[in-house]
Amino acid sequence: MTSKHLIVSDLDGTLLDDHKSISMANLEAIDHIRNNGHLFSIATSRYYLSIKHFLRILKIEGPVICSNGSLIYDFNKDSILYLNTIDSNIARLTAEYTINHNYQFLMQSPNLMAVTKGHCRLSFFENLNRKIANPEDHFLPTVIDFTNWHDYSNVFQMAIITDDTKSTELEYQKLLKGMPVNVMASGKDLVVITPIDSSKAKALSFLSTYYGLKDDDVIFFGDNENDESVFKAFKHCVAMGNAIDDIKNIAEFVTLDNNDDAIAYALKNCYQLY
Repeated sequence: MTSKHLIVSDLDGTLLDDHKSISMANLEAIDHIRNNGHLFSIATSRYYLSIKHFLRILKIEGPVICSNGSLIYDFNKDSILYLNTIDSNIARLTAEYTINHNYQFLMQSPNLMAVTKGHCRLSFFENLNRKIANPEDHFLPTVIDFTNWHDYSNVFQMAIITDDTKSTELEYQKLLKGMPVNVMASGKDLVVITPIDSSKAKALSFLSTYYGLKDDDVIFFGDNENDESVFKAFKHCVAMGNAIDDIKNIAEFVTLDNNDDAIAYALKNCYQLY
């Protein structure tokens, strides 16, 4: 491959190892392809204001795909390029059901990531902040009493914490059947709800057009169910060695797992870009 490409990677379970770090080999590979005229970005389920630390390490200044494709944010311009929201009545129904069934959940909207009291993600972000030297990169969700919350406008992603993603996914698919939302597992303990026409694939097509590239110029790395739309829509997709079988079965290549410099390995051995 010699033409200009846009290389995009999922974060958790893909670019990040199990300790939520990016290996030096992967960072060197990303620097190398960028120095040779290629572009690099990420597509994650994470909230856009919570990933500044990783963007700084990766030297990403341009648009990134967040919240499973519901939002594209340009950190260089400090602006939202693309936003797709959940109908406010559906967001309210989801929140009320979740609270009544004693699930922990989080809600994402512009300038606000809210969580239920005692949410386990609070300790996650607190621990992450301790490891981040720059206070500007620190992020903590806002704790909200959702029993008294009424503003469900501009919500673009909701996520339920669960120790059984498959059964919880089916539970919420049943609850929201026929409504214009996607319900899917994301990682090992989350079920996420996004607008029906939001996906990493759609957002990635938007991003490739933004850069004046074709979809065939995109190389994507992923590992889980929320990456599946990209694997079905794009030709050059690489599954991690730790990816679910549904992803591996439709990947162009399967690389090493996320603890073994898999991005660098694939860029060198599958695409000869490094």
